Amino acid sequence: MDFDKVEDGSKNEKISGSIRAYLLINLKEDILPKKFDEIMRKIDSLNEADFVDAVDGFCDIIAMIEVPVTVKTIVEAIQSIDGVATVQPCRILGIHKEW
Repeated sequence: MDFDKVEDGSKNEKISGSIRAYLLINLKEDILPKKFDEIMRKIDSLNEADFVDAVDGFCDIIAMIEVPVTVKTIVEAIQSIDGVATVQPCRILGIHKEW
């Protein structure tokens, strides 16, 4: 794999030929704020996670991930976190740029 040079070794390295996806994450109904924060930190700590945001609306959390081959493994990892109800992946098919 080729990586763009990242001086600080952060997880923001871009994987050449990788798959990027948004994950729409719903939590179980009885989640307390402290547990919500714990889940957010666990998802954000994954190397594949570019960002993780709490949202209002269709889901509770939206995360963007980047993986070399398939999103299945990361989806399964997030679904195994206590308090997570569902994870719906939305693969990014292309990038739209406004000129």
